[in-house]
Amino acid sequence: MDSRFFRRLGWHLFEHPRFPLACLLLALLVALPSLSVGFFSDDFMHLTFLEKRVVWNPSWWDLYRFTPDDPSHLEKLVAQGVYPWWTPKDFALHFFRPITSALVAADFAWFGHRPLGYHVHTIFWWLALVGVVALLYREALPGALGHLALLLFVLDDGHALPIAWIASRHLLTGAVPALLGLAAHVRYRERGFRAGRWLGPFGLAIGLAASEAAAGVAAYWLAYEWLGRRERGRLRHSLPLVGVLAVYAIVYRALGCGARESGAYVDPGADTARYLANAVERLPILAADAILGVPADLAGTLRKGPMITVGLLALVGLAAGTRAVWPRLDQRARRTLTWLAAGSAMSSLLTLGGILGSRLLLIPSLGTMALIATVILHGVGRIGRAGAGVLVVVHGLLAPLVLVKGMFMLGNIAERLERTAETAEIAPGTERVVVLAAVDPLLGLYPWFIRRANHPELTENWFTLSATRGTHRVTRTGPSSLRLEVEGTTLLKGILERAFRRPERTYAVGDVTEVEGMRITVAAAEAGAPTALDIVLDAPLEDPRIALLGWQHGALRRVTLAPGETLTMAP
Repeated sequence: MDSRFFRRLGWHLFEHPRFPLACLLLALLVALPSLSVGFFSDDFMHLTFLEKRVVWNPSWWDLYRFTPDDPSHLEKLVAQGVYPWWTPKDFALHFFRPITSALVAADFAWFGHRPLGYHVHTIFWWLALVGVVALLYREALPGALGHLALLLFVLDDGHALPIAWIASRHLLTGAVPALLGLAAHVRYRERGFRAGRWLGPFGLAIGLAASEAAAGVAAYWLAYEWLGRRERGRLRHSLPLVGVLAVYAIVYRALGCGARESGAYVDPGADTARYLANAVERLPILAADAILGVPADLAGTLRKGPMITVGLLALVGLAAGTRAVWPRLDQRARRTLTWLAAGSAMSSLLTLGGILGSRLLLIPSLGTMALIATVILHGVGRIGRAGAGVLVVVHGLLAPLVLVKGMFMLGNIAERLERTAETAEIAPGTERVVVLAAVDPLLGLYPWFIRRANHPELTENWFTLSATRGTHRVTRTGPSSLRLEVEGTTLLKGILERAFRRPERTYAVGDVTEVEGMRITVAAAEAGAPTALDIVLDAPLEDPRIALLGWQHGALRRVTLAPGETLTMAP
């Protein structure tokens, strides 16, 4: 499967100078399904923050500050049900994304509660990213190889969330200026483009102010200077990059940004050991996603062992395929692929602090797609052609289908989540909603924000006792008391549940948590995780100001129990 093979198929069009424009049009086409998604999860948090409907609200330029600096304010958020009862007092989650926050605030000023405008704005950033990647490939990897890599980048199914989820737009707004700066720097070093001397660090600085993900672009810059150049001056040309990163790190820490005591987010600076331990299993899982299209998002529900094995085999296969075609490449292509591959690996390592998922591969995929395009275009031998064929099927046929389907699935999930929050059986005048079993972590956190965003007149507080996907039994043990048990598993196992508490912070029988009008006591535990809770309210369960809800028949329905009665709720 070489260039002659592609020409026989009519793939000489990959050499056409207007091919990037066709990719840009294709990028617009695959992004159109995102227009139907609406708001989803964190988007509602941003709406409530901007409308000042929470007891504590971050500034309009700091919407990704999810916790206040003052621990007493965090205690109040937990006490009023904004954050779950298992959130520790020293929990912190704050990302430095002022540019992205300002753009969301501008969307809100223009479009209010109409999500279509937000999504059109996001598509603009997606098209800008494709244009910048095309520019970078033209500088570093010109010709059919760069065009094929661009096509694979556009069709990459891992881009669904950054395109379709408004709150995840930060990945795009961070990548665009940073990669534009990288392209300017490469042009400066390769062709003497003098403006690239300052456009490079300036673009990176703007990207970092939009998203910490832009640090992945810095990895490509370092790889380019130290592996893509063969002359003196590499250290001198790396110093502006180091300076930008140093200033960013100082500002980041000075503002108290980062994650603390979270089981899903890991701050590499504050918890380096755990970060590196996670990397051992997360990097192969991301490799399986990037190379063979095995979604990294499934790591939260499937066994990680097989996914790690697939990832390691995929890495070995891609390395072997690249080595086989290496003699066919000219010196410039070899040099470019070397620094792109190293940049991809290093940028992958820098992304591992967030919740594991395909969206983490947005910037790393820049180098990965270049390697995959090389193996597809130059695959030799029977095994090489078979491997190239597999990559064509995965990235050329399946990936775009999964990309579009992923957006529609996100839209369906968002619609179900909002519908569930809106149709919950809550009578007018309710002051306190107690969700005994939400079944889904999304239902454990976001209904309060959805209802506050859509109905500013509501004042109800919302407490979720369990968001574990499993069968629950609830027994009324007294006039104002309950026991909640989960079968065959433990509480606090879901990824969003763990986002608010590290697994190392365990519970023991007898541990008590006080929230507004309710005392929660761990009645049974297994390996440090609760399996049963005793709940005592400050009023009888029949009090009309209290709504007890549970997941029943596909909705959050009111739970009424006689003394001693037990109700089983299955997902």
